[in-house]
Amino acid sequence: MFALLPLLALVARSVYALTEADLLTIAPSSATCASDNPECRTAAFVAPLLDAAFERWNVTTPRAMAAVLSVVSFESVEFKYKRNKNPNDMTKPGRPGQGTVNMQMTRFNQDYLKEFPELVALNLTATNDIMVAVTDDKYNFGSGAWYYTTQCDNYTKAFLEASLEAGYEWYLSACIGVQFTDDRRSYWGKAKAIYNIEPETTTVSFPAYTPPGSMETAAPDSTSTWDATTATITPHSASSWDGAIETAAPYTESTWDGATETAAPYSESTWDAATETNSW
Repeated sequence: MFALLPLLALVARSVYALTEADLLTIAPSSATCASDNPECRTAAFVAPLLDAAFERWNVTTPRAMAAVLSVVSFESVEFKYKRNKNPNDMTKPGRPGQGTVNMQMTRFNQDYLKEFPELVALNLTATNDIMVAVTDDKYNFGSGAWYYTTQCDNYTKAFLEASLEAGYEWYLSACIGVQFTDDRRSYWGKAKAIYNIEPETTTVSFPAYTPPGSMETAAPDSTSTWDATTATITPHSASSWDGAIETAAPYTESTWDGATETAAPYSESTWDAATETNSW
C-alpha cells in the first residue's frame, strides 16, 4: 500500500501550480489586506510561496496538496494571521508560541526552525524569538507542507490517497489533532475543487490502524478498548485518563501505559471525565 506513494509523487508538479485565482477560490477575503493588520498577506503574495513549499517538502499529490491547503487556509483565517489570536478579540494574542500559517505549537516551531541552518545559527531559545523567526515570510508559508511531510506518518498519507473522505478525516484527527467540523469541511471542499479532485464512486477498504509499540490495542482490562476509526481509547470506569491528551496516537508526545491504563498528558488537549470525550 505504502509503495503507491512514490509513484503518486511522480505526477508533474507544474500541472498543479497554485495561482492567485486558486487561492481566491478557497480564501476570497485574501484579495486585499486591512492596513491595520501587519500579519495579513494577499493571495497574490501567498500563492507562489505555498507552491514552492509543496515542492520543497515533497507534497506532490493532489489530495495531499488539497489537504494541506485546506488546513492552512482555515488556520490562518485566509492568510490574515500568523500568530494565534484570542478568539474573543482577534486584536489580542492567544496561545503563546502557536503560530505560522499552520498555527502549530511551540515544539513544532522549534523543530521547523531546525530545517534552516541560518536560523539554527541564531541559537534562539525564547519562545517569542522562535516565533519571530519562523513567521518571517521566507519561512512562514512552508510550515503546513513541512508538517504534513515530517509529522504525519505513512499510514495517514496512504489512507488519504486510498480513501478520500475517510482519509482526510483521519489526517485531521490523527495528525493535526482536530475534529472535522462544518467550517473545515467547507475549506476541504474548495481545496478539492482547486485540484480537480472528483468524489469517489466506490468505498475503499483500508486496513485498521495499528497503534505504535508504546500503546496496546486494548488495555489489560478487557473492557478498555481501542477504536481504530477514531484513534481513541474508551477507558474502563476503573481506569484513569490523565488530564490532557488528545486522541492518544499517533503523536510521539502521547504514550499509553498498559500497566496503569493511563496516558501521558498532551498539554493542549483536555479529557472530559463526565462524557468520556476529548476536546482539542
